[in-house]
Amino acid sequence: MLPNVPSSSDDHPASRSSSPFHRDVAPDYLALQKPLEQFRSNRKRLEIHPMEKALLWVVSLHLCALPWALGGMRLWSQIPSFALALVGFVLALIPRQYTEAQSGSTRFRLLMYPKLRSFPLCW
Repeated sequence: MLPNVPSSSDDHPASRSSSPFHRDVAPDYLALQKPLEQFRSNRKRLEIHPMEKALLWVVSLHLCALPWALGGMRLWSQIPSFALALVGFVLALIPRQYTEAQSGSTRFRLLMYPKLRSFPLCW
């Protein structure tokens, strides 16, 4: 048994009103947020396309599994990495239909084939 340990919460020093950490008046949080208002945008945030979310999940999962797959020198450990890379590449190439909520302007269709074909690293 430890000596000088308070047995109830009333005897605890943090519960006393004379504590420097105890304040009777809560600070005005809105006044504290005023300097941050200049960094906030007034525009509505755009939605992310569902195919882009799926691509981000696949690529993130691939990046998490890649050290394990490359660390194992056996073929069976590298096959899941190849499969995730293939799924990510196919998801990147699928054309997407963007709505007004996702583009911020008008509806359009995004084709990735021409962009990847003109990118020199894809040759």
